[in-house]
Amino acid sequence: MKVLISGMASWHMDKTAASFEKLGCLSGMWVSSKNRGLPLGKYKRIWPYHLGMKPFYHAAPAYLEEEMRWRSLWLYDCWVRRQELPADVDVVQCPMGSCTPVFDLAEASGRTILKVFEAMNGHPTTQRGYWQREADIYSPGFRIPVGEKVWSRMNREIHRADCVLCPSTYVMESMVANGVSPEKCLLNHFGADTSLFFKRKKEDIPSFPNSSLRGA
Repeated sequence: MKVLISGMASWHMDKTAASFEKLGCLSGMWVSSKNRGLPLGKYKRIWPYHLGMKPFYHAAPAYLEEEMRWRSLWLYDCWVRRQELPADVDVVQCPMGSCTPVFDLAEASGRTILKVFEAMNGHPTTQRGYWQREADIYSPGFRIPVGEKVWSRMNREIHRADCVLCPSTYVMESMVANGVSPEKCLLNHFGADTSLFFKRKKEDIPSFPNSSLRGA
């Protein structure tokens, strides 16, 4: 099995790609972020999207960067549609919002290629509703920086996918609640680098003399 990973930005996917490479099942990675250790022959940088977004990475409020990320999808789409899938690809895996042009390539190839939608958040319908509700309560007048077309696109991607990767029980439940078949969902919790954690010595544990947790 060989997997192609593609996304506007790497998010956590560079670690996923590195793990696939270690297992010998990475076909390649297409992403706008810089290469973080993959073999050069298996990495392609999506320069149009990266250059279009670069001003907003460094000099924009967080929510403007988020809005422009989605407004710049057309740069990602145009680049991907000019590519050819590697001959060894059996699986394409993309995060929500980045699937559409890659799924197009997979379906146009005439080959049997598994299409995987990676859900980093809950179902788009649920996510949008919760986000706007919280904004209405705590920041009246705030406009969600994700447009209607993007939410619709994510919903279509879920429908087209053969498998929906869910990183939590909540995400999986939100998918099922919005009509996605449970058989289509795979619960696959995000991992953690355990080498970053260590057991503290007793003398390093802070004391809270006035806390109800004392002695817990």
